[in-house]
Parts: sequence; structure tokens; C-alpha cells
Amino acid sequence: MKLFPKHLKPENRNEFPQILKEKNLCYLREAIHDYILRNNERDFVDIENLFRKKDIEIKSSDIEEMVNIMVEELQNLGWKTEIIFNRKGLIVYHPDDKVPIWGSEFEYTFEN
Repeated sequence: MKLFPKHLKPENRNEFPQILKEKNLCYLREAIHDYILRNNERDFVDIENLFRKKDIEIKSSDIEEMVNIMVEELQNLGWKTEIIFNRKGLIVYHPDDKVPIWGSEFEYTFEN
């Protein structure tokens, strides 16, 4: 970051929680983007670990909301998704492919 963003003003303090939520959503979106580009079917996005690595304290309700947003965005782009490991992992795969190896761990399935 070369300069502080213009919204980082004392009078915007009440907006900081929403700004932080959007920033965390960007971290998650970037991790999912990189996961898709790597095209590793034997891997998944470890959502909880992503935030832990960035030393971000986040409520589980916020994580669940962000995951739901990501699933909807990805499905709108044509991807299939599975949420695994007690809503702490996400698999994204091509709609023509079989469900990846994590099938026995699925808790939720979101269909297009």
C-alpha cells in the first residue's frame, strides 16, 4: 500500500467494520481465485486457515456469510462447489467433472 485509503478518516469510524468485512472478503476471493488457477483437484480452500495465516480474527457467522457469497458468485460463473469439513473448507470444480475425492466429508451441496 503506497498511501492510506481516503476512507481511513476519523469521521468514517462507524463504517470500519463493513470496510473490514469487504477486505476480508477480498482475501477469500483471492485465495479461491488462486486455487482455481492451480487446478488442483486433490486440494481445497482451507477457509479457517486462510484467515489464521493472515492473523485475522473473524466471527464464524461472518465466515459463513462470506462463504455463501463466494459459492453464489462461483456458481453464477458456472462452477460447482462443495463446502466440507464443518464449513471450513471449499472445493470448486468443473461442472463436467465428478465430485472430487472429498465426497465422504460433504455437509452441504449447492446445486446450480
